[in-house]
Amino acid sequence: MWLKCWKRSELQPTHNDSIFKKDDIIIPVLGPMGAGRSTFINIAAGKAVTAVSDGLYPCTTEIIYLTVPCPNDTSRRVIFLDTPGFDNIDENGDASKVVSSIAAWVARSCGKDKKLAGVICLREIPLQGGRMPPSPNYLRELAGLCGKDAYQNIIMATTKWRVEGEVEIHHERELSRRYWGNMIKQGSRMVRFGGTYESAWDIVRPITEGKLHR
Repeated sequence: MWLKCWKRSELQPTHNDSIFKKDDIIIPVLGPMGAGRSTFINIAAGKAVTAVSDGLYPCTTEIIYLTVPCPNDTSRRVIFLDTPGFDNIDENGDASKVVSSIAAWVARSCGKDKKLAGVICLREIPLQGGRMPPSPNYLRELAGLCGKDAYQNIIMATTKWRVEGEVEIHHERELSRRYWGNMIKQGSRMVRFGGTYESAWDIVRPITEGKLHR
């Protein structure tokens, strides 16, 4: 298992990083600041390997990758990409920059023909400020970076469930109808992240199994 920060200044489109393998399963984890991207990856890894924000300042400002064995096939590896968070106010603009960075990272590190195995997009419950964010057009861009069954391999997960109250349930329903509704109609799934190792891999496993069976 290892961790590395990849900076835009390191981009060399003609150079492929030799540590990556053809059958690596690449899964970026996206979401706004405070959604728990780094926390999700730490829990999936089984240890604290990447810094977690205090909620005021972002810790992840560049793409960071973490390599862990694939639980359902330990001969293969899952490469989690911890990505910069984006602002709720101008989400599509910020998120599009992150998507472009992911595309450049994959092309540089794994070759231009490499596809993402899937995408995990996180949202904190209850919604920050109680407001529904803009429709996530960037997810369609990400689908273009995935291979076969692209939409089915985009997982939307709600995080930081402290109570299952009326406000929380309302925000979850609104996310499924107004925010992620179009993606769900095309085969994407919406789940809850329970904050445990088992819950993290319950979310990841459908992506890894889909990739392994192709």
